[in-house]
Amino acid sequence: MSARDDQLALLLERDAVADVVRRYAFGIDTRDDAMVHSCFARDARIQGTVFSGGVEEYLSRLLAHVREFEATMHHLGTQLIEVQDDTASAHSYAIALHFRDAAGTEEDVAVGVRYDDRLRREPGGTWRIVDRTVRSIWRRVPEPMKEDT
Repeated sequence: MSARDDQLALLLERDAVADVVRRYAFGIDTRDDAMVHSCFARDARIQGTVFSGGVEEYLSRLLAHVREFEATMHHLGTQLIEVQDDTASAHSYAIALHFRDAAGTEEDVAVGVRYDDRLRREPGGTWRIVDRTVRSIWRRVPEPMKEDT
């Protein structure tokens, strides 16, 4: 393999790792529980901003909480991804908007977070998150609307 082939292989691996984070965000926003679950290894541990636990316990609580909102939208930003053989780390910034109404006119909360993920390549080549820490960067909750007097 040439140096260029090695660089191309690394870029493809980084994109495969980044795709796990993209699929997680898309799965959350489309309420596709199977897609969200597919991003994590069966033995994954997650430390969230509100609760933590094993993947089944954590995702069960998270997905129920997300359904309290009519719509959410995760915007992924800066990512730093490092791949070493069959393990990887991904640090991803995101802004998550949460709306009480499906039209998006009643914003309930907006949060800035960083997902710090450790991943491993499963047999067959699929990357999955084995450890995630969600770090809160900022949070904005709109003030109650003031009535005109």
